[in-house]
Amino acid sequence: MFDNPAIEDDEETGSPKVAYATGFTLPGRDSVFVVVSSFYPDS
Repeated sequence: MFDNPAIEDDEETGSPKVAYATGFTLPGRDSVFVVVSSFYPDS
């Protein structure tokens, strides 16, 4: 549950949010890159 900026007064309870994240490394690099996407299903 996250605060949806499009809905007033949901700071305490939050709104459902769907999110997906994945991490990957590039060949020859030690760093992990993370890509994240999310949305509020009721928007």
